[in-house]
Amino acid sequence: MEKFIQNQLEMINKEFDYELEETKLLQKNYSPKHLQKFGLALFKTGDIVGIQGKSDNEKLKEDKDEKLSGIVLRSNEYKISISTENEIPSDWRDTCTIVKLANEVAYKRMIQALKKLLLKVEKNNGLSIEPLERVLLGQSLPSFNFTDKSKILVGDNDGFFSTNLNQSQMDAVKFALSAEETGKTHTIVEIIRQLSAKNLKVLVCGPSNISVDNIAEKLIEDSVRCVRVGHPARLLPSVLEHSLDYICRYSDYGKIVADIRNELDENLAKLKKTKLRSEKTKIYNEIKLLRKDLRQREAKVINNVFESIPIILTTLNSSASRKLEKIEFDVVVIDEAGQALEAECWIASLKGKKLILAGDHLQLPPTIKSQIIDNEKQDYRKELLKIGISGSDEKQKKSKKIEDFCSSTLYMTLFERMMLMYGSSISKMLTTQYRMNEEIMEFSSKHLYENKLIAHESVKSHLLSEIEGIESNDETMVPLVFIDTVSGYDYMESTESADLFEGKSKRSLIMDTNSKYNTGEADLVIEHVKLLIEAGVPQSDIAVISPYNAQVHSIRISLAKEYPEVEVGSVDGFQGREKEAIIISLVRSNSSGEVGFLSDFRRINVAITRPRRHLCIIGNSETLSMRNTFLKQLCSWGSNSGELRFP
Repeated sequence: MEKFIQNQLEMINKEFDYELEETKLLQKNYSPKHLQKFGLALFKTGDIVGIQGKSDNEKLKEDKDEKLSGIVLRSNEYKISISTENEIPSDWRDTCTIVKLANEVAYKRMIQALKKLLLKVEKNNGLSIEPLERVLLGQSLPSFNFTDKSKILVGDNDGFFSTNLNQSQMDAVKFALSAEETGKTHTIVEIIRQLSAKNLKVLVCGPSNISVDNIAEKLIEDSVRCVRVGHPARLLPSVLEHSLDYICRYSDYGKIVADIRNELDENLAKLKKTKLRSEKTKIYNEIKLLRKDLRQREAKVINNVFESIPIILTTLNSSASRKLEKIEFDVVVIDEAGQALEAECWIASLKGKKLILAGDHLQLPPTIKSQIIDNEKQDYRKELLKIGISGSDEKQKKSKKIEDFCSSTLYMTLFERMMLMYGSSISKMLTTQYRMNEEIMEFSSKHLYENKLIAHESVKSHLLSEIEGIESNDETMVPLVFIDTVSGYDYMESTESADLFEGKSKRSLIMDTNSKYNTGEADLVIEHVKLLIEAGVPQSDIAVISPYNAQVHSIRISLAKEYPEVEVGSVDGFQGREKEAIIISLVRSNSSGEVGFLSDFRRINVAITRPRRHLCIIGNSETLSMRNTFLKQLCSWGSNSGELRFP
């Protein structure tokens, strides 16, 4: 156990050091124009940024007391709004510089959780760890209580709250509630409602704010009392009224702080008008006292909120915030666990007696910068065997122990490790999907999910042409199109690294990926977008995705003026999302069969499972099929099951 935890600590520290070095290199070596082209200079809501004065333009000062940080509230082409706890120096207000920062707090919280776990393991030869921790560290088996199902479910509809659950969802709910120590959004919401009805304290987490907000939205729709913990700038507008900040400020809970807030605002207004130094000092001192009193009152309000509301939602990292440090939970629920670093999961897991993980380890794992896995020539079927997905009974024969993971990489998530250690004894698969036309679903079901996926009757054969206002034609009446660029020299890939590194050292962390673009494919994308829009498909129902940022940037610029509502993004950024029509540009087209990180079958799986009614794949079948089994099968499926076209 100690060796496993030490390995996790070493890898997290290495990843943190890598990100810090990368941030410095990017700021030092590359212009904003180049960084923007690769999606690295754009500020998004929720980004952590550093603010520096004009005199410090060269770099941020190393002294933490002499640099300001904040969170981006809003940004557009002309304006950026930042929330900071510090007063901006008056001499910075005319000109200052804003730079993205590595999320130092996130790494420190992961390291802190792992060190806390290590101390528990080292104490009394591991006898001090809790039952859940013993299971997660492979020291005891998960246990379940299947004796009396009637006591498990407490809803009004045969024990359930929702009337819209299919059989696999009902099985997953019962399974999760039966576990004594250990299933997607609709199912998770039902599980949470069942737990809440039993007066259990529940912590609901995910690796990202959007993953948490998706669950919060569904709970709010069902009138379930819950509180969302997190910075308001990072939350969806639909959940803001249920955020801790909003409740503390505007609900009945916040009345005890309203008067002091008003008094504080009055003093701040006076401060702006006062010119006398002595008077300013007096007001400053009054403000300090008021802020101290405000913090004390707010702490009482927060305690009252947490005591009265049983369900708390936050990101895995924010579960380590001071507001939550003294709260113990009966159950911890982690959604999108297949995307979360194991260390992140431990932050939340240490707070509960029972753990429920939900996710898909056949979609993208967490983003890792300090470790690169080269699987370009690897047969994906061997990888599936490793993670327990195969047509044989091999997964039942060889369960793994904690010792087998002491040298694993950060790509190994807690979710995947639990699957490898305990297999089907702790898991239930949701087999009915409500998104894709059956023909779009076919490939992933056959090659990754053992042919177990079922398209619900409501989506089984739905097409774009069935949507009101969309005409029936060759584009809208087919669910799958494969545009094969195999024969054209005009569709060869290019690499952005040449101009990016011109006159510079090629020593770069993030830019070593040599982002690719393909102008020929980009033209085909635009042409297909036009055909769909001319048929009546709303722009907002169309998305273009590509694995490469350079291609994303190229297509986005080309579409922005005429079709601004067509979303263009990376595969990684689109995980968990959906659109009626998806166009995928795979980019790679070369004579040597090099496909880079397209070789990761998880990335392809995410890409092809985003559409509801129409999927168009654009790629070079010869390049894609040359060295990679999974991509060869994908091209074969596109050619045989879809409508094959040549430009």
